[in-house]
Amino acid sequence: MEAIILAITIILMLAATGVKYFAAKSIARMKFQIGQQQQVTGEAKGRLKGVENKKKVLEQNRDILSKKRSKLSKQLAALTVDLEQLEQDEAKRQQGDDEENP
Repeated sequence: MEAIILAITIILMLAATGVKYFAAKSIARMKFQIGQQQQVTGEAKGRLKGVENKKKVLEQNRDILSKKRSKLSKQLAALTVDLEQLEQDEAKRQQGDDEENP
C-alpha cells in the first residue's frame, strides 16, 4: 500500500512539475506577444502623433491663406472701385478735351 501511495505521490509531483513547466512556457510566450504588441502600438501611436502634427500645420497654413485671401479680396475690391473712378475721370477729361477742340 505504501508503494502505491509513493508511486502516486511521485506521479503527482512529476505532473505538477510538468504543469508548472508548460505554464511558465505559456506565460513567457504571452509576455513575448504582449511585448511585440506594445511595440507595434507604440509605433502606431508615434505615426499618429506625426500625422496629427502635420494636420495642425496644414490647418494653420489653411487659416493663414484664408486670411490672406480675404485681405487680398478686400484690397482688390477697393482697387477696382478706385480704378473705375479713375477711368470715369479720364473719360470726363477726354470729353472735355473733345468739346474744347472741335
